[in-house]
Amino acid sequence: VQSTVFPIVADGGEAIEAAIQKALTDCDILVVIGGVGKGEANYQDYTLEAVRKMGQIACHGVQLSPGGKNLLLAEIEGKPLLGIPGPPHAAIIMTEYFLPPVIEWYMGCLLYERPVIEAVLEDDFPPRGGGSSIWELRVHVREAPGGYSARLVGRMGETVENFIGANASVSVTGDRDQYRKGKGIKAKLLVNERTITSNT
Repeated sequence: VQSTVFPIVADGGEAIEAAIQKALTDCDILVVIGGVGKGEANYQDYTLEAVRKMGQIACHGVQLSPGGKNLLLAEIEGKPLLGIPGPPHAAIIMTEYFLPPVIEWYMGCLLYERPVIEAVLEDDFPPRGGGSSIWELRVHVREAPGGYSARLVGRMGETVENFIGANASVSVTGDRDQYRKGKGIKAKLLVNERTITSNT
């Protein structure tokens, strides 16, 4: 799979439409960043309007945080378009979750899946959201007696620093009581398992 990065486009429906149209001639799958919020013109979220005019919107918003409420899935001229929010933490999570299945669907091939390991929580995970929402949290996994342990990385904010010290992620769903200190969780590795040590 080869990727091409196009220049940043100024806010404005016509400029975004022109950029999307140009990109469609060279790409099988298009990913756009920013401008997909539900405030639309009031908050300069012009990408949603442009995509709506040019193609079909399949989904706008999912129950996954951070960033899911503004996720955009659409089709233009038979090609899939993934719209992800601009904040770095949300953009990273949405890309990890949704770009691989879009590629698999369009290309008809399976992609690499990150390994999942069992780990014991070193601290309570603070409650976030509720209901059927999923929270994707970054953690740091290390070797511990009998296996692995995991701790939450920094504060759960909109900062790239939130990701720097992480080597795994956890999907927090359902009853938050299951995410207490000493409980076992499943962590999806962001690194090779051989790089995890007891003193990192």
